[in-house]
Amino acid sequence: MTVNGVGYYRHEMGQPVIKTVEIKGSANFSLCVKDMMPLDVADHFRGTVSIWASVTSIDGSRQTTFDDSTAVHKQLIDIKYSKDTRKQFKPGLPYKGKIEVAYPDGSPANGVRVRVKAELTPKDNIYTSELISKDGEATFEIPSIPIAAQYVWLETKVTSIDGKTVGDQYLPSYLSISSWYSPSRCHIQIQSPTTPLKVGQEAEVAVKSTCPCNFTLHYEVASRGNIVLSGKVPANMTASHRGKRATVTFDKNVHTTQLPFFASGVAGSLSQAEMDSCVSYLRFPVSHSMAPLSRLLVYYVRENGEGVTDSQQISVQPEFENKVSVSFSSNESIPGDPVTLHVQGERGSCVCLATVDKSLYLLKPDFQLSPNKVFKEVADFDVSDVFGGLKDDGHMWWPGLSSKRRRRSSVFPWHWDITKDARFAFTVRIHS
Repeated sequence: MTVNGVGYYRHEMGQPVIKTVEIKGSANFSLCVKDMMPLDVADHFRGTVSIWASVTSIDGSRQTTFDDSTAVHKQLIDIKYSKDTRKQFKPGLPYKGKIEVAYPDGSPANGVRVRVKAELTPKDNIYTSELISKDGEATFEIPSIPIAAQYVWLETKVTSIDGKTVGDQYLPSYLSISSWYSPSRCHIQIQSPTTPLKVGQEAEVAVKSTCPCNFTLHYEVASRGNIVLSGKVPANMTASHRGKRATVTFDKNVHTTQLPFFASGVAGSLSQAEMDSCVSYLRFPVSHSMAPLSRLLVYYVRENGEGVTDSQQISVQPEFENKVSVSFSSNESIPGDPVTLHVQGERGSCVCLATVDKSLYLLKPDFQLSPNKVFKEVADFDVSDVFGGLKDDGHMWWPGLSSKRRRRSSVFPWHWDITKDARFAFTVRIHS
């Protein structure tokens, strides 16, 4: 047994520990993680306990199994930006994000205070908020971001756990978000539902717009790599209530830089209609083919031919379309007894049966298939929302790395990508 993981940009190998016990059916043993930890690891170390178990029977046969499902962290809390947190912002519209707060085993952590900051530069803070996690989540909303801003750095840091201050023990998690470009400064933004949609019900999704809602709104719903629904809402049905754009409130304790002259000119040239915002509503039926995760694309075309678009992940509560039940004719039997298996499902269903020795699941419980595993695999077939990269390339953990991390990172994150526009929303790449 030992502990392996990632410390400060390098792989850490722990100290090996060997134990021998007599086993009859099963055996319990205790271990001390401290004895297996690598030397001088950083506070943000993330790893797992690697256990190789070899059982030798009386007849000399040997079976070996391996397990690395037990997480080892030097920190009690792990934070990360959720998958549905946008990597881009729409100038003049609110920006919403979500922080996932969990214990090392992945279970949700409550009562954790996190501080979220948004900065244009290290000295230009446009948003600061202290949040308390509930059900393993903390949601924040930036009322508006300056029109001249091209990039914004989000910084999230754990400040206290159950009311106890943690000081500098926890390192911040960063995310860079970029501006969405429109020549007419017209933007639309899907407002994600607060709870997962339910199959069989009608979904109602709000769409905010910085320009008048006198347009025909087209929409498409993609899931599992396919377009499962498309339609449009006529112009006479999209108009809804209007409201003023939220103003940007700067942190009074931090120095702020005045917007450049050209930015002030742009803001001053906006008409009253363009400074207002409106909300339209999109309604569509939720089907089984949309679960567990779909991507909603909405767009309209202005009179000058410009496309105004947006896309967002939409969660759908998982549910099997075909209800299947399995039962045996008897709960107990002995070798040689006939047993009948009853399978009930929709007419014409294809039934596949497999018999597996229970001992295999005892050696490796993760091999057992479950509905959660099926829907989790299906959820990976999502249209990417990061230009030129994988879904989680937009996230950045600095300066620590996760032990299961597959995304790229840079200590000095220079901005090499381009501002996103309407073409970006139609960029389709399926990841599996």
